[in-house]
Amino acid sequence: DATGAREDVRRPFRTITAAVAAAVSGDAVLVLPGTYDELIVCKSGVSVVGIDEVRCVLSRAAAVSETMVTMADSMEFSHFTIQAMPSAGITTGLRFPGTSNATSVARVLTIKTLGGAGVFAPVELAGTGAPLVAHVCLENVRGSASGASSSLVQSGSGTHQIRDCVFNGAVGLSVNAGT
Repeated sequence: DATGAREDVRRPFRTITAAVAAAVSGDAVLVLPGTYDELIVCKSGVSVVGIDEVRCVLSRAAAVSETMVTMADSMEFSHFTIQAMPSAGITTGLRFPGTSNATSVARVLTIKTLGGAGVFAPVELAGTGAPLVAHVCLENVRGSASGASSSLVQSGSGTHQIRDCVFNGAVGLSVNAGT
């Protein structure tokens, strides 16, 4: 990461986190195929786009509650596989803490690796904005904080769009009152 340089493809960053930190509003961080064990906090106006949604893997084995990708305003997160292996606590894949209409997620596959006592919440819509969640495939997701089967947790208020998503396996949709 110390040798990485913004706008120089000959000097890529080694981590997504470092590339996002160096990016400015209007940039798109292009992620090469590989497996990344990171917690990503996105920046407003900076998109994070994988080159190949099957081979760009964000993988995390967690023993505590954590969020793998915290979204930001006016950005896109797309073309990734998110693989969670929580052994304890709740692992959230994508968390929208208060994003705007211009924020979107597309072509993201979320998977909980079987085994482990932890809980995986692939998408948490916790903010009051209206993000677009489209083309998200949720596979092999089991359990929620309350023990009920749910795969997409919407706990904030606002008007969210959820379209063209695939729910596969023992999964469901949880929408809280007031949303």
